[in-house]
Amino acid sequence: MCSRLPLSSFFLFTLCLSATALIATNTYAQKPGERVVVTANTDTKIYKENVDKVYTGDIHTVIAVNGKWCALSRVKGWLPSRYILSLSSAMQLYQKRIKDNDSDADAFAFRGMLYYEIDDYPKADADFTQSLRLNPKNAAAWSNRGMVRKLMQDYAQALADFEQALAINPKYAEAYYNRGLIQFELGQYDASIKSYDEAETLKPNDVWTLINRGFAKQSLGRNLAAQKDFEAAIELDPTISESYIGMCNIKLSQNDLESASHYAELSVKKHPSNGMALNSRGWIKFKLGDIDEAIQDFDLAIRYAPTQSIIYNNRGVCLAEQKQFRKAVDDYSRAIQLFPRSAVAFANRGSAYMNQGDFKRAKQDLEMAVEYAPRLSDAVNGFAWFLATCPLEKYRNGEQAIELATTACEMSDGKDWSHLDTLAAAYAEAGIYEKAAETQEKALQLAPPAAQANCQQRLELYRSETAFRSTQGKNTQRPR
Repeated sequence: MCSRLPLSSFFLFTLCLSATALIATNTYAQKPGERVVVTANTDTKIYKENVDKVYTGDIHTVIAVNGKWCALSRVKGWLPSRYILSLSSAMQLYQKRIKDNDSDADAFAFRGMLYYEIDDYPKADADFTQSLRLNPKNAAAWSNRGMVRKLMQDYAQALADFEQALAINPKYAEAYYNRGLIQFELGQYDASIKSYDEAETLKPNDVWTLINRGFAKQSLGRNLAAQKDFEAAIELDPTISESYIGMCNIKLSQNDLESASHYAELSVKKHPSNGMALNSRGWIKFKLGDIDEAIQDFDLAIRYAPTQSIIYNNRGVCLAEQKQFRKAVDDYSRAIQLFPRSAVAFANRGSAYMNQGDFKRAKQDLEMAVEYAPRLSDAVNGFAWFLATCPLEKYRNGEQAIELATTACEMSDGKDWSHLDTLAAAYAEAGIYEKAAETQEKALQLAPPAAQANCQQRLELYRSETAFRSTQGKNTQRPR
């Protein structure tokens, strides 16, 4: 999924200050890379032709300066520099407006956007709430509060806010888009795609809509459709690294590590400080066996994106591979702290606890993973493995293990050797040794060379009517 996106524009409002007042307060923040606030609803130009629009309260990054004109991120054309403020100057302006008039709904809304920008979500939420008390018909404020509540992980209220925004303005593309982001995080991929479809209809060729719809399609295994969205996004704007991350993931799912590595390198080249791009490259290095280099990429990714749960999860997988289970547990725990519904992190932490012999915690985490993501095949498989092979009898349950492992095999169309390996262990735990051996033979045929010796040993056990016991868990290694 892409990194955090800006809030919606407050296009319903016009500026309440005169041009003279603007010039008096404007610090003319014109350095490329600086975040700035737009102070007027106005057109941008290329020569004398109007090519795009900006709206009061928009927050952008300056990407170029030419005299008294500047170019902003996500906007075509050039804007007079007198229509932008630095973040600090904008904060002073909105503070003064609120002090002078505590019924100024626009000022509360604009200040809320600034608090969002500096990651002070409680204050942003409070300002949007006050703005909505004063003007409940502001669809943008509802949508923006929804984005803040998404980041505060209040998903139910966030969805309610987006629905309210759409009730006010059924043609509000940004609200459909924001709703899609929430639905994706909740694993509601079909619903997410429908929201992005609505956004795309209302606002065609929006790069971020294409990218995020691509990730949602990919999560459903619709790789060809996802690839079309990523390729369209690259054609529209080849500078955005997330498109290449999506292509990397598709190639990874096809086990084309060479192409996946190519796209991972491109994603980092396009944006060297993009934590998620570094995360993708690190994951490819892990898959190629370069674990130390992978950990270096994850370390750097965390420096640039310290709140991205998946990076900690992926570094934890590397540490677990090195049998540094205590450090792996720390990383998985941090991932869960950042995203409490992360089924992947719960499954992996459960596996790490299993490796440490902490079977009680392992069971709790593995159950939680399946509860949060009953269609995440590797999480289902990990729990089934625990129930089939745990050394302590009180935690084993052959019947439930068969049910879960069968589900995992169905989700992978019987083509994942690890899922078949687990199903064989489940049959053995239930005393159905003939099926255990038959299933293990299928797993052995599909297993990579590094796993074949262990698969063969288990096959011999089942042929001798002996169940398999293990303290080694199975990681959920799929990046997401």
